[in-house]
Amino acid sequence: MELRERAPVGMIPWIKEQKGIYWPEYLIYKAAYFRDPMTGLNEKCADAVCSACGEHMKLGRAYNVTSYRRNASFGVSWINDGREEYHGSGAHAKCPECGKEITVLHTSAANNLTRYVWTMTIERAGQDLVCYLWRVERITGKDGTQSFYSEPWEAVIFGEKSAGCYKHWYTDGFGKSYASEAWHPLAEVKDWFYDIDLLYCPEGITNVTRGTWMENSKLELYMNVKGEYLFPIVWLRLYQRRHKAETLMTCGAAKLVAGIIAEEKKGNYQTQWTTRLDVLKDLDWRKKKPAEILRLTKQELPYFTDRKLKNGVLRLRVIEEARKKGHRIRPGDEAGDALTLSDQLSLIENGIMPAFVTRYLDKQKRRYKRESSFYSLKDYWSMARRLGIQLDDRDARFPQNLRGKHDELVERINERKAQTEKAWNSERQKLFDQRFERMSRYSWEHDGILIRPAASEKELQKEGAALHHCVATYAKRHAAGELTIFFIRRSEEPDKPWFTLDFNERDLSVNQNLGMYNCERTPEVRAFEDAWLAWVRAGCKRINQKVVCVA
Repeated sequence: MELRERAPVGMIPWIKEQKGIYWPEYLIYKAAYFRDPMTGLNEKCADAVCSACGEHMKLGRAYNVTSYRRNASFGVSWINDGREEYHGSGAHAKCPECGKEITVLHTSAANNLTRYVWTMTIERAGQDLVCYLWRVERITGKDGTQSFYSEPWEAVIFGEKSAGCYKHWYTDGFGKSYASEAWHPLAEVKDWFYDIDLLYCPEGITNVTRGTWMENSKLELYMNVKGEYLFPIVWLRLYQRRHKAETLMTCGAAKLVAGIIAEEKKGNYQTQWTTRLDVLKDLDWRKKKPAEILRLTKQELPYFTDRKLKNGVLRLRVIEEARKKGHRIRPGDEAGDALTLSDQLSLIENGIMPAFVTRYLDKQKRRYKRESSFYSLKDYWSMARRLGIQLDDRDARFPQNLRGKHDELVERINERKAQTEKAWNSERQKLFDQRFERMSRYSWEHDGILIRPAASEKELQKEGAALHHCVATYAKRHAAGELTIFFIRRSEEPDKPWFTLDFNERDLSVNQNLGMYNCERTPEVRAFEDAWLAWVRAGCKRINQKVVCVA
């Protein structure tokens, strides 16, 4: 069959009337002059036009403003409520004439001001139903005028059991898409109709689908769902393959089904729905009744078809997953988006209903006028287990004042941590003292330079802070004897950090010797290091308790 090349006549006027579309508006300005009636001289100003209201105006020039577009040398200013406003190119403001939100742009930056919207149309072709996707663009010129254009983009023809897909575009080597000159058939059915919220059908969907293979698809009910991303091609393809999907619409579960489709679809837009992919695989398509398809009982179905119910898909997932694991749960025991799916399942595993937790947290907020999140509750449970507090009792697990109890446990944890750290520091200092006593035999002085081992962790911290390196992180390994940190000083300044040496006692070798900002040792320090190593390897020989050089 021959596919359309032009959009229906009334589509663009209909699009202009839609209030839910975001159309960015601009205040486009350029340099200009006006004649001062008092002096007769030409004064600098800016000519500006608002694309929203079409008003032309004279504005002042502003030079000391932030320009978000570097190609603009000045901005504009105007009086608003007795105050002068200054705006650079690229700034957001309100039009001084109509008050609408606009983006201020210098004419040099007002290029390619194009906004695209995607619109779907449907029409009969015998018993087949043809769905078109149109790319409608609104172009704003530098003079503030607006023009609309429409281009055919996709088309899907639904027969009795099969479907054909066509595209009217191509991509270049950089991933950009452009309209092509003719329709091209695709080898398989792919859904490129992403998140369709504009469906132009002045005759009414029911009237168009009447007499086609999609007459009972209840497309009108699906497209009437609010608050969910809609994928009409996915729905029609699902109905074409599973006619029983119609009952999910007639029983009032349209919003729930739309949410399930959106959840599966939005995970990865690049993964297209084709004839080889099964949709809504979590539903039990072996059943016939709507409740059974959704894995619910007849009594539970009204709960999920209630229009006031929020996060129905998440709630359904919680119940399905919990029942798969053998847990007893009824509709209403789950929670909405206040808790994630994994958090709710974790609670159910421990015999706690998510709805009870959300009611408890809401009560805490009302009673104490402070926000209490589920993460605060989990943090409280974690600290209680660390402190050995039993949470078997409900009052212990859900304290009357969560925030107060949480802060109390934080103090206890900090006290225990301080005591442990104090004990550890004391033990570590003993190790440092032992290491210092053992390694002091390697202390040496030669030619105005001395070397000695670190005496404490505090010394390592001061050394690292003074020389701007990470020697303090070696404290644990030094205390354990894995390595030994020595300080190299000038003899006349024994307390001033200079170079830090990492010594391997087993091999009697130097791992590293670094100075300020991890700089390499100077020739002077290298010579001292070589002399020291020679002395150490010779057995640290001393004469009359004095250090002598054996080099």
